[in-house]
Amino acid sequence: MSRAILACSRSAARSSAKAAYCLCCTTARTVGGPGLTPLRTQAWNATNKLDRAGVRGSLRRSYISLHRLAADAGLFPEAYYDPAATLSELTQPVLAMWGSEDNQVMPAESAERFRANVHNGLTVKFFPDAPHALHSGENTLSPGYAEAVGSWIKDVAAGTVPASSAQPYPAQESRSVDTPPSAWWESWQLMIGGMALIDTMPRTST
Repeated sequence: MSRAILACSRSAARSSAKAAYCLCCTTARTVGGPGLTPLRTQAWNATNKLDRAGVRGSLRRSYISLHRLAADAGLFPEAYYDPAATLSELTQPVLAMWGSEDNQVMPAESAERFRANVHNGLTVKFFPDAPHALHSGENTLSPGYAEAVGSWIKDVAAGTVPASSAQPYPAQESRSVDTPPSAWWESWQLMIGGMALIDTMPRTST
């Protein structure tokens, strides 16, 4: 998400004459944009699913470890990519929106990161009781979404860049937990080697 926005910004900068007539290149809008690393976001998403299913204890912790092992094994592309640097390079106005009931991306934490790194006309909006994609049904937008986007675009198109603003953060289910690369003794290579070694050990009959 953040890299796509930045690519659009750079394209606009290279062709300012065309950008004046290309609103999509002179503004940036995001719905449910993650402000933290993909692995950390996915781990938070996964634990929400386990919590809703009533899963607790070692199984819950092991599930998170599996995500880290997948990242360490190269099965999770750009797992540790931090969007902060990309966000800080944005030069156009940004409209960032989240549903208050988003359980795929951390709405409050992502908004915090956007506010800390976007320095040019950031508008942060939350939609009550709305999910990740801001759709209340298969083909129904969450109440207020279309109006918020239309009003914001109208102002920017008229040359009025909205001053930075943010609505109060919603109550997030839980805070995400940092997911650094595994220590050497947690690595997938060592775990596979350990299982292989155990498998070769002689078995005793009772």
